[in-house]
Parts: sequence; C-alpha cells; structure tokens
Amino acid sequence: METRASRFLEFSLLVVLVVHVVAMVSMAVLLMPAMPGAINTDQVRITYIAHHPWLWHLGWLPWHLCALSDLLLAIAMLKTPWIPKMPACITTLFTVLAVAVEQPAEYLWNVEGARLASVSIAAGTLAPYLDFEGEMFLLVGSIAAILYAIMAFGWTWSFARAGTWNRYLTWLSAITWTLLLFTAAAPLLPESIQPSLLLIGVGNGIGFSLMALWMVLVLEAVLRRSRPDGLHGQMKPWRHPRSGLLGRILTLVGNSRLLRYLGEFLPSTALISDIEDVIYINFIVDANQLEKLVPPGLSLQRLGPNGAYGLFSILTYRHGHFGPRFSGGMRNLLSSPVQSNWRIHVQDRNDVQGIFFVATVVNDTLVSLGGRSLADGVPMHVASNACVTASGGSEFLVELKPGDGSAPDLYAKLKACPKPQLTGAWQECFGDFNSFLAYCVPQDRAMSTQTWYQQSTKQEIDLGIPLESCESLCGDVVSNSVTDLIGAFSPPICFRVPKVKFALERVERGSYQ
Repeated sequence: METRASRFLEFSLLVVLVVHVVAMVSMAVLLMPAMPGAINTDQVRITYIAHHPWLWHLGWLPWHLCALSDLLLAIAMLKTPWIPKMPACITTLFTVLAVAVEQPAEYLWNVEGARLASVSIAAGTLAPYLDFEGEMFLLVGSIAAILYAIMAFGWTWSFARAGTWNRYLTWLSAITWTLLLFTAAAPLLPESIQPSLLLIGVGNGIGFSLMALWMVLVLEAVLRRSRPDGLHGQMKPWRHPRSGLLGRILTLVGNSRLLRYLGEFLPSTALISDIEDVIYINFIVDANQLEKLVPPGLSLQRLGPNGAYGLFSILTYRHGHFGPRFSGGMRNLLSSPVQSNWRIHVQDRNDVQGIFFVATVVNDTLVSLGGRSLADGVPMHVASNACVTASGGSEFLVELKPGDGSAPDLYAKLKACPKPQLTGAWQECFGDFNSFLAYCVPQDRAMSTQTWYQQSTKQEIDLGIPLESCESLCGDVVSNSVTDLIGAFSPPICFRVPKVKFALERVERGSYQ
C-alpha cells in the first residue's frame, strides 16, 4: 500500500512540474500579448484576442490543467502514509478553495473574454471587454493566487514535517512563496503604493520559474526517500574522477534520482556492439560472502557441496561502436569505450537464472551517465583511465584506474597458458575446465530488482559465444576493490574471448513478490 502511494506521489509531483512548465511557456508565447500590463496597448491586446481566439483558448488550456494537477498532488499527499495528515489536510483545503475561485473565472475569461473582445472591436469601444477583464483579473490573478500561495506554503509545511527536505528547499520556499504571495496581493493594495501590472507580471514570471526549481528539488528528495544510497549495485553513490566545478556538476547529475525516474518512461532500445578481447577473471567465493551482494527479490546461485560457494566474475572488454540498433551505419560514429562488468550469478523466485551486476565501469562519461539514467540494474561508474591491451596476441593487460572517482580498481597482467586442471573448490564445483566454461559463459540474461516498485527487471542479451573460442589465461591480478567485495582471494581462473557480437534484445519487467 505504501509503495503504491509513494509511486502516486512521485507521479503527481512530476505531473505538476511538467504542466506548470508548459503553462509558463504558454503564458509567454500565447497569452502574454493579451495580458493586462504587457507592453501592448489595450487596443492591440484586445485585437489579438478577437483575431486569434483559438490561440487565446489554447493558451489557457495548460492553466486549466495546472488546477487539476494541484488537486492530483493534494490527493497524493493525503494518501501518502509518511506525510503528516494535518498539514496535508490544510494544504488540500486551500487547494480546493483556490481551484473553486479560479477555474470558473478563468473559464469565463477564456470563453466569454474571447466573445467580448470581438464585440468590443466590432463596436469600436473597448469598455465591454476591459470592464469584464478587470473583474476576472481580480479573481484569477489576486484572490485565487493568494489561495494558491498559501497552498504552496502548505506544500513546504507538509514535506518539511515529513523529513523529506533539505536546507536549499527552506531558502527557496521562503523566497518563492513570499514573492508569489506579494504579486498576488499587490493588486489589492492602495493605488498610491500599488506596483505596476508589468512589475507584477515580471514577479510572477520569476516566482513560477523558482517554483519549477522547487518542484525539481522536492521530487528529487521524494525519490531519494524510496531510493536511498546503497553500498553497491545501482544505488551506490557515483563520483566522477574529475575535480573542480565540472566534476561536481557531473557527480550531481550521475546521482540524480530524477533523471533515472524520467528514464523509466522511455521505451527500451535494442543495443549492439562489436566487442573485442573479452577478458574473464573469475573467483570462487564463500557463498555467505556473496549473499551480501544479492539484492532483495533474487538469490545467489550456489555451487559445490551443500551450496557452499558462488562465482564472482569480472569481464573487461573493448566495445566496437556501442549504440542502438536503429542507428544503422551511423553507429560507426559512436564511441568504443572500455567496459568492465563485475557480476555474480543469481536466480529469481521462479528459478529463472541470470547475472546481477554488482558494478559496471566505462571510461566514457556520457556512456556512464546514459547507462545510469536509462538502464535498470546498470550501476555504471566512470574510470579516469581504463584499458584492455594485447601484445603479440598472447599477452594482455587489463587496467582500471578510478582516480578520485567511485569506479573500482583493477590491474591484471595475463598471458596465454594451457587449460588449467581444476583443484580444491573449483574442482568441487565444476569438475573440469570445460564444465566451468559451460556454466560461466552462456549467461545471456542480466537481472536486477527495484525495491521501490517491488519489481524485477530482466535484460535479455544475445552473445552466442562458442565455448571452443575461450582461450585460457594466467597471471597476476591485483585489486583493492575485489578484496573489499569478496575478501582475500586466491588466484583466479582467467580466459579470453577474442570477439563477441553483443546484442541487448529486450527488457522485461514484473513483480518479484
């Protein structure tokens, strides 16, 4: 119930934000030429309405929708368990009062105003429209606007009491709602101290722009409440390795819950890449250690006697023009970053098997930000430097340098070697090297869960790697990040796949309950 209410609140905040931004554009483009206090004379304003009634009607439509969106948000706040009921109820009361005053007057100004504008122009006198406009402006631009400003103070009260708040919102609320309250009350002041209608209009424009920013920050705070930071996976904090102002801005973007939320509304796209030199570095790990990395809704694929072990793998490779299938020949213009996937083998409650990305790394900032915003379960970080280099076709260097960023580190110097004879835990789990490859390689499904929706996501991937193409490697592997994740590790089993045709075919979502 709480999950459903939170989703309703998130969606309502987004609707309010989008509708109010559209309404501001509509005011500036369609309504402003006819608004009192604009730079146009009364004759020009009224002529505009009379000659362009459908532009006038179209301009008012988003403002009618603004009232509906405010009512939608009031209902969502009442239904959300973690928002205190008293501020939510008082906010709802002022929302209803504001809509009740504004919408009938706004509708009349829209419909009857267009008729009176035509009548006034035809009769050669502006009085019929100007008298009517004065009454409507008082109701819409002053009385209803005061009620809406009080409603906005109620928004602040509600979210601040709920603890979904920050100090920037405190200052922004004080400035924005006070400004909108002043511009609403200004027409009621004595004429001697009353600001001009042009100044009131400018104040409203600034106030509504600040309100859009307020909505962005509140929606971000609400989304962070249901999507808190994690120690690993998709919700692990992202940090760009670059220092300075640009690095801080990129870090802010990379951690934005709002951008990820907006990405959920976009359809999934088939992605392809001509991958080269896929280096697998594989560890057998105590299952209890790996269980700490498994998200709710999934379970670890346990291996060996009594399920005592699990497999942790790192795949690092060079992309070949990674991008959407529909880009066709234009894909040759796209980048070919180095990517590293840190993964464990999991299954859902229906025994559907796949892999879960504990972390992913690329050396391309745009690819990293795109992956985090558009792909569920892709905890994509950006390395300051990453490489997969081959020397003579038999020696390979894999290196991930995080710099000051949040990417994991890795150094592996490997060379071709005969297929290993499995011993110890490896032998207990797989028996021989070929059986290990048959388990490790054909993993064509990435799985993740979004606990805030109690949802699972399956990304169906086509790799089609022939097991005979896997070339055994051995050498030195050093990584502080691996030690942090799985503890002290024994020498891993490594191998290389020279070429892979990667294709992300489709994405499936459903409840994991």
